[in-house]
Amino acid sequence: MLDAVEGSKALMGYADEHPRAWGKIINAKLDLASTMRSEIEALRNFSN
Repeated sequence: MLDAVEGSKALMGYADEHPRAWGKIINAKLDLASTMRSEIEALRNFSN
């Protein structure tokens, strides 16, 4: 989890220097959140 936080901080620093990167970063974060949500739901269904 710490690696994800550090990676996120690095991306934000990059985006501050390259404003056009914001859209791609936001989309990547949304994709990651969606994937994590799907995996959590699959684990819940598996454990039931």
